[in-house]
Amino acid sequence: MSDNMETGRNLKALLYLDLVAGMGNASVVRDFVPLMRRMGIDDIGRDDIFSLVSRLGFENDKNAWEEAEYRYGEVIGGSGGSKSDIAVVTCFDGIYPKRLMRFIDMERAGKRPPYHPPAILYCRGDISLLDLPSIAVVGTRNPSADSISAEKWLVRSLIADARVIVSGMASGCDTVAHRTALETAGRIKSLCESGKTIAVLPGGLNNIYPKGNAGMAEEIVSSGRGLLLSAYRPDESAYRYRFVERDSLIAALSDGVFAVQCGQKSGTMHAVKAAENMGRPLACWWKEDMAEDMEGDFLGNYQMVSKMDAIPVCDERTLRDYLDLIDSGQRNFEKADQVQEQLSFI
Repeated sequence: MSDNMETGRNLKALLYLDLVAGMGNASVVRDFVPLMRRMGIDDIGRDDIFSLVSRLGFENDKNAWEEAEYRYGEVIGGSGGSKSDIAVVTCFDGIYPKRLMRFIDMERAGKRPPYHPPAILYCRGDISLLDLPSIAVVGTRNPSADSISAEKWLVRSLIADARVIVSGMASGCDTVAHRTALETAGRIKSLCESGKTIAVLPGGLNNIYPKGNAGMAEEIVSSGRGLLLSAYRPDESAYRYRFVERDSLIAALSDGVFAVQCGQKSGTMHAVKAAENMGRPLACWWKEDMAEDMEGDFLGNYQMVSKMDAIPVCDERTLRDYLDLIDSGQRNFEKADQVQEQLSFI
C-alpha cells in the first residue's frame, strides 16, 4: 500500500476476527460491527477487541492476534508481493460502498438482511466508482456470436446512459463486458460518456483469475476508468466457494443484474439468484425465437423471464424500461438513506 492510500479503520481488529474460530464474516457484520457502533469505539485495541469477542460468546486466541498483526503488516506494508497501490476499505470507513452499508444498517434497524457484505475490501483503481450508478453484466464463459454482438450493444448503451459496468473478470461474457467498457473511450462519437468498469475477483488482487486476463486487469487500473476489487487478502487464491461469494458481491454492488446468456445450472445463476434475494431488478437478453430453441446456455434466460420476473431486453425500448425500473427503485433508496442519516444524529 502506498503512503497516500488510506488504511481501513479497525483493519487489524477485522483481520483478527477473521481468524477467531466460529466467527465468520456474517457474524462480524451482524454482531461485532453493530456492537462497536453502539459502544462508540472508533479505533479498537487488542484488550477491547478481546473483551468484545468474549462478550459475543467466542474464544480469544493470542496466537491468532499475532497472526493478525502479521497479516496487517503484510497488507499495509506491501510485503509478500502485494501491489503498492492497493487500498484497503473497511465497513467503518466513510468510503465503504453505500449499497453494501445498507445491508449492515438493516441490522441496526432490527431487520434481517438478505446478505452480509464483506467487512474488508481490497481495491486497485478508482474507488469512487463504487457509488456511481452501475449495472452488473454477466453470463456464460462460452457465449454465442449473436450473444457477443448483443452484449457489446448493451454495454455501449449502458455507458451512454452513464452506468458503470460491473462484472467478474471470468472468460466469456465477463471479459466482453470489461473489454467493451474499456474500448468505448473516444472511439464512439455518439457516446458522451467514457466506459467505466469494476472487476470483482474470486481471489486476491495479486492472483488474477483467469491468468489470461492479467493484462486486462492492469489495463482496467491504468486506464483511470476502472477498479479491481476483492474481498480477500492480496495473495489469496481463488477457491471454488469464493466464486459463489464473488457472484453475490457483484449483485450487491450493482443497481441491477443483466444476464446476457446463461444455462439453468450455470455459475451465472448464482449472481442472478443473489440479486433476486436482494431485490435487485433482473434483466436478460431475449430473442423472439428463443423459446423455440431452449438448449444449453439460454435455458437460464428462459427461467429468469418465466419464473423470476426478469425483464426480457431485445432493443432500446425494452432496455429503457429496465433502466427506468432501476431508477425508480434508486429514488426510494435515496430517500431511505436520507432518513437513516437523520436518525444517526438523534
